[in-house]
Amino acid sequence: MKTLMKSALVAALALAAFGALAGEISGSYIEAYGAQNQTFSDGARADQTIGSTFGSGRILNSTIYARGARNDAAAREGYSFQQIGSAYNGGTLSNVNVFADGAYNRSTNPGAQAYQNIGTVYMGTITNTTIGANNAYNNAQNSNSKATQNIGTVN
Repeated sequence: MKTLMKSALVAALALAAFGALAGEISGSYIEAYGAQNQTFSDGARADQTIGSTFGSGRILNSTIYARGARNDAAAREGYSFQQIGSAYNGGTLSNVNVFADGAYNRSTNPGAQAYQNIGTVYMGTITNTTIGANNAYNNAQNSNSKATQNIGTVN
């Protein structure tokens, strides 16, 4: 009986932990005008996440403003990753407004990588959603650099 109870407890804790990974933003207003994130050392990472969920997370009935958000990694082999209003790993955007006009993401120096995701879902769905990203800028400079920009996409 003790073994059965321990097994049940372990299973319950595992489910609770898994559920905690699946975050939700619902009925929310998120404003991050001009938010800035920067790093300037070799091999450095600049991660800027505004109104995003991971692990089958959902964004529902919400508005996310991140106009002029800026993310910079000025470093050899540097990495900049900017996520605005995005849901990952089976996530959902439903009845959401994402506004990221002028969002700026840049990695400089050899081997740099720049990834910018605005209103993007990986392995999930987007429904009844408005995404505005006029003049969004994503740039990786110098040799062996890579820049990837996704706006309003389902990957």
